Amino acid sequence: MTEIGESRPDPTRVSLSGALRWAWTRWRTSAGVFAGATSLWAAGLVVTGVGVSWVISAIVQVAFNLMSIAPDESFDEGSTYWAVAGYAVYLAWMALLAVAASCWLRPTVAIAEGQRPELGDFFRPLAAGSVLLVALVFVVVYSVIDVIVASYLDAPWLATILEVIIVYLFAWAPLAAVDRPQPSAIAGLHEGAVLALARPGATFLTALVWAVSIALGAAAVLAGLLVTVPLATLTTIYLYRTFSGHPLIGTDDVTQP
Repeated sequence: MTEIGESRPDPTRVSLSGALRWAWTRWRTSAGVFAGATSLWAAGLVVTGVGVSWVISAIVQVAFNLMSIAPDESFDEGSTYWAVAGYAVYLAWMALLAVAASCWLRPTVAIAEGQRPELGDFFRPLAAGSVLLVALVFVVVYSVIDVIVASYLDAPWLATILEVIIVYLFAWAPLAAVDRPQPSAIAGLHEGAVLALARPGATFLTALVWAVSIALGAAAVLAGLLVTVPLATLTTIYLYRTFSGHPLIGTDDVTQP
């Protein structure tokens, strides 16, 4: 792959069309690799997630049986049994998604630096510990809000508002945690929150790109996700590096308005 010069796009002139053109150009050079990685990860997450969920639910039921607690006697959907099993499955899924994200971030960052990824790169985690720690902090904060505000204070509307704010502040954190000389979850949480507050338009724009990409991919009988998910990922790294002031390779082939 021919190396393209490094540059720092002007954040005051960035546009969604420019970001999509950059993402499309990068995607075309590795379309087959992206399609293969997306297919394998989708299948792997479904199979692993379902398997882990079943195992965890079985373990929780065995634990309740050993404690002589019958989950089917006077237990409804909000019972302790279902709460414990559901929360354990939720934690497992968050861990799986964090590992998947750390694997996808490696080739994404490499592309931003002018390299061409190989299929194996999508299965090699980049700073998995930092991404897992970001996910753990998110889960803890989100859960505290849910338990204290929604349940204890009986204010689900306030909990919903606070949870949306938390999701917003964490939006850039995984990428900010690993796309730096020394990966750091703490630095990523701080820089991600600062960027979200300083660039609300870019943050909402990125969320919109992901929402539209998933909708379009699903509308195309899910096969479209093989294209839309990589494009959304590349658009995200473009916007992040542009607004954070980090260098980006290949912006000379993107005409800014």
